[in-house]
Amino acid sequence: MSKRFDNRKLLIILAGLIVLLLLTVIVRIPRERSTLKGTLVEFDTASVGGIEITPKTGSSEPFSFRRDNDKWDIVRGDIVAVPIQGAVKNIMSEILAIKPRSLAAVGESKWKEYELTDSLATRVKITNSKGKELAGLLIGRFSYRQTGDPYGGYGGNNIEGTTYVRLDGEKEIYAVDGFLAFTFSGGFNDWRDKTFVRCNSDDITKITFTLPADSSYILMKRDSLWFRSEERRVGKECRSRW
Repeated sequence: MSKRFDNRKLLIILAGLIVLLLLTVIVRIPRERSTLKGTLVEFDTASVGGIEITPKTGSSEPFSFRRDNDKWDIVRGDIVAVPIQGAVKNIMSEILAIKPRSLAAVGESKWKEYELTDSLATRVKITNSKGKELAGLLIGRFSYRQTGDPYGGYGGNNIEGTTYVRLDGEKEIYAVDGFLAFTFSGGFNDWRDKTFVRCNSDDITKITFTLPADSSYILMKRDSLWFRSEERRVGKECRSRW
């Protein structure tokens, strides 16, 4: 009788432990997971009027993208240029797509370790047309690891990257999958359009090169072939030789 009672008591205790475990899984773990933000930055792309990028101290000068109606310029000091095609759209897409993989650290004491101080980080600031800040992000240290067999031939040596970021004004440091640090590592010249001439190459039939002395020449297109002629000056006359 006593043994039967003890067994029933053990079953009750076991059942209680199982219930406690289920409560922990159902209630506590989702609550802990919910503390990690699903999306780090949110803003309406239609309301964006400017993007300011401040590279790491000493790497290059700060520059910005400014919106004038539907046209974007890239500006550094007194220099105004045309940005490379799709630059602004790509920047906003990259920022909005950031999803924290994990919370790496909390507290200002860890900022230097993850290169997220004002001098070590790259700062990206999104503003509206009136200059009001919509989002601010600091991009810090980058790390990578190899996945797969490095001796496995083609496709066997892959690299996974992690970039550490924090929101401007907040202390939390997040680990983000990908190569975000490299996306924003360039300076003004890396983002401006360096195209000198825009035209359809099929429309070009003649190119004249005017050089010192008698070294000038002309490229002329006949049918689908290009021919070169040399121009030589004899007195006031100019003679071409094909």
